[in-house]
Amino acid sequence: MDNLKELIATFSTEDSKAFRVFINRQRKRKQRKDLELFNILQKEPKRLKPAEMVKRLATSNKEAYYAIRKRLIHQLGEFIVLKRMDEDTTTVSPIMGLISIARYLYDKKADRQAWNYLLKAEALATVNEQVDLLNTIYMLQLEHGALQEDKVLKHIIKKRRENKLRIDEEERAVIAHRLIRNQLDDLLRLGKPLDFNRVISKVLKYCELDETMMQRPKLLYNLIAITRSAYLRNKDFYFFEPYLIDQYNAVKHQHGFTKSTHAYQLHLLYMITHVLYRNRKFVEARAYCTAFYENMNRYNKSHYTLFYPKYILLLAAIKSHTNENEKAIADLEALKQNKVARLTSTTMLHLHLSLSVCYFNQNEIAQANETMMSIPHTDKWCEKKAGKEWLLKKHLIELLIQYELGNDDIALNRIRAIERYFGDFFKQARYSITKKYLIAIRDYINNPQEIDKIYKKIVVYFGERPLEQEDLQKMAFFAWLKSKRTQRNYYEVLLETVNLQSEGNEGSAASF
Repeated sequence: MDNLKELIATFSTEDSKAFRVFINRQRKRKQRKDLELFNILQKEPKRLKPAEMVKRLATSNKEAYYAIRKRLIHQLGEFIVLKRMDEDTTTVSPIMGLISIARYLYDKKADRQAWNYLLKAEALATVNEQVDLLNTIYMLQLEHGALQEDKVLKHIIKKRRENKLRIDEEERAVIAHRLIRNQLDDLLRLGKPLDFNRVISKVLKYCELDETMMQRPKLLYNLIAITRSAYLRNKDFYFFEPYLIDQYNAVKHQHGFTKSTHAYQLHLLYMITHVLYRNRKFVEARAYCTAFYENMNRYNKSHYTLFYPKYILLLAAIKSHTNENEKAIADLEALKQNKVARLTSTTMLHLHLSLSVCYFNQNEIAQANETMMSIPHTDKWCEKKAGKEWLLKKHLIELLIQYELGNDDIALNRIRAIERYFGDFFKQARYSITKKYLIAIRDYINNPQEIDKIYKKIVVYFGERPLEQEDLQKMAFFAWLKSKRTQRNYYEVLLETVNLQSEGNEGSAASF
């Protein structure tokens, strides 16, 4: 693929609109060929040869086309840099801005003013632990420190040496994170238990890192994010929950969170809320969700725009599983119309899926289908943005919707399509149950009178874990089949199933 076309393909609908406004900001040209080229590359499905582009752009020759192309690349570069600065929830952008001003002032021989800007940048970088930028600042101070006293320069040298040790420490932390990720991936691939404490202790020792260093919010967040991805893939939320909460509380009570580490706190609060929700501890999840919301507006407005959609999606999921499905729908519909929250293309996909599920719970099947059909993208595009597992969930929900609409043939075709496309997926141990579920649904559609036998067969697979460890989403799909067997309202069966308590039960199969 054309590199420029590939870059443009990463733009969401909102990004494209914003870029068109950006490129027209100067209004020097009535007909912008660079914008015309952008539109062609975005809409044209195949790659066009230079001669074809010359014809489409109505330019004189290939050299003129390449000049337009170069101008577009420059505009895209400027736009992406400004966009990244606008979305930056850390302090990297303002620090880099201060450094740039200082360099400009040094070039203009305004050394004293430049020095003051470097001091501001140093103070900000120190508070926010931006060690790489601190090293740049110290080198600039040494390079342009001719007007400073000898003791001042020696103090800068001392600070630079100490900062170099922190840089080395963070580099070793990056290596540790990579090794931890690889070892967890190996355990998942081999189907072995995720003994995270043993893995982390071994890796930290190898990298000569103290475990207490991981209680720094920035490093802890990076570590937790890696661990969470492994547990998400294995659907092993039960054992991840206590580790996550313990680590969060250790930082909160021993070191605390500051304005500079606020984003990391919000990320961790979101993770805790999500894992409690997936473990069906809805009361605790609601409490952490409230804390998550209350902390959003504490310092930085950009944090609110970034995290608010996550908050609504998670709150709606909790409400939907605690008999507040209508309120969940209202929250999600309001989010769709929200002009302040930053809704990325991936967020919109999750929003459509969540809303469709809520309408399905409400037995508004036509509305659930309409919501799903309103996703304006191909499956390939959705998979690229939200992942293959998200796409699998989408197809499973569409399958149930089509059956409920009375379209048995379409539902059976969907099953065959899922089996073909996700064949390799189903070979993985953690997705083998989905294959068995599809077989059960097909058997039910073909022979609804055999539901009792089908149900008893599938319940064995759904009862392999103790009830308190059972995956919430797996239980939700199971509840649909259970509702057919009992001839009861699906949402009632769903609430009954996911809110079962494990006390007095030997296992989930008995409870189901």
